[in-house]
Amino acid sequence: MINVEQHLGLVGMVIKKYFPKRELSYEELFQIGSIGLVKAANDFDERRNVKFSTYAVFKIRCEILRYFREDKWHIGSREQRVKGEAHIPYSLDSTVKEDDDKGFTFLDLEGTDEFEEKLQEKIFLEQLILQLDELERKVIIGLFYEEKLQRELAKEFNLSQCEISRLKIKGLKKMRQAALPSELVC
Repeated sequence: MINVEQHLGLVGMVIKKYFPKRELSYEELFQIGSIGLVKAANDFDERRNVKFSTYAVFKIRCEILRYFREDKWHIGSREQRVKGEAHIPYSLDSTVKEDDDKGFTFLDLEGTDEFEEKLQEKIFLEQLILQLDELERKVIIGLFYEEKLQRELAKEFNLSQCEISRLKIKGLKKMRQAALPSELVC
């Protein structure tokens, strides 16, 4: 069981990093972020091989964003905001695979909280992918979005399967480091 009190510092860190120009007081944002931390503690699955801090930062940020969205704290339309945040190279009606092999499309979820959360996650991941070198980006997209095998990518890029594996590991490490402040990356 995760002790939420030991991780309250993550809430403050998320507020300072992602919401420096805030419309609400720090205390109000801290309360909202704490809800996200509690949700993260309740939903966290150690079997997913992700650190709790990584998962918690994402859930805290999503909870604060959800609050702004529900309370109409947007600047501009949702469409403008999404276009400004990231270029989405894949169609919203393309199937996304979950760990349990159940696929879904973002259009299936439209209008639900799950849709908003999945879309935010997609945008966040794509922002991280855009920070990779070109070959790392192609490998990550090939493996995780296009569901190609390492050997297929090796043939496509005229590399060994071992080199593809190294590029994948390097790319995922860069994404993990970009997703978290340096003091949280191990």
